Amino acid sequence: MITLLKKTDYKESLWKNGKGKTSEIAIYPKSSTLKGNDFLWRISSAEVNHSDWFSLFPGYERKLVIWKGAELLLNNKPLLQNIPLTFSGDENIFCEVINNLSVVDLGIIYKNDLVKIDFKVLNKTSPFELSLEKSLSFLFLAHSENDECLIADQHLMIGDCLRIEDEKSILINSNSISVIFYHIKISGI
Repeated sequence: MITLLKKTDYKESLWKNGKGKTSEIAIYPKSSTLKGNDFLWRISSAEVNHSDWFSLFPGYERKLVIWKGAELLLNNKPLLQNIPLTFSGDENIFCEVINNLSVVDLGIIYKNDLVKIDFKVLNKTSPFELSLEKSLSFLFLAHSENDECLIADQHLMIGDCLRIEDEKSILINSNSISVIFYHIKISGI
């Protein structure tokens, strides 16, 4: 089953620490909330436009990637575009914006003792077939020269995401020669 998640439909809320806004793409279980801190995993995107402390998520692991903009410093370590970084939600992280240039990130926060997360950046030439191993997967369109892509009859714009369940593989086709996706595979639920 393939479900299109449009960026215009993402649920916007404040960061857990209230110092910015996040767009929730998906959360599990569906009845859980960021504020309630009762989720197994949560996928979201946020614009970071000022230096400050990240929200703490005790007992969770985090994977984060920049998809718009160049770079952030997390405790003086660079977080670069299209290079995911994993860190503990227990860790105090100071995020520093470089040269006052905002970035937009994509991340997943998850209970690493209960679920396994595989987060990959796919920089591909279209068309190509993606093997999915019948897992729960999310495909987030981070870049396309024409700002769009067609996957399994679903028309995605940059920032849109597909939720894919129980599919062995899918064909990705684009008018662009190159596309960049973030593939998040979730297992153990």
